[in-house]
Amino acid sequence: MRQSGGQPASHGRITKAGPARACGMLAEAACAASKAPGSLRAFYHRVRARRGMHIAIVATARKLAVLCWHVKSARRRRDTSRFRRSVDAPPPELVTPPLKIFRRR
Repeated sequence: MRQSGGQPASHGRITKAGPARACGMLAEAACAASKAPGSLRAFYHRVRARRGMHIAIVATARKLAVLCWHVKSARRRRDTSRFRRSVDAPPPELVTPPLKIFRRR
């Protein structure tokens, strides 16, 4: 990447565009992932040591979003016909009989 001058690269900020609920859920998931053992926790701690807690949460949330997108797009490409449920009726023991109190007399 070519830069003019001797300054560090400027990549811009994370914008507030997009669904706020999805951003909030991703941030909560990133907080939970930072406490659970795994690669996302290690990533969170690496970024936190360099940049701080808030930036580390946002970076982990973005990494989690990219991970989910890759899982979803891989499923779309793969043949999932063997994972689909059949359209048969459920077994009789799972079907509840209709309640008699709601019948008209």
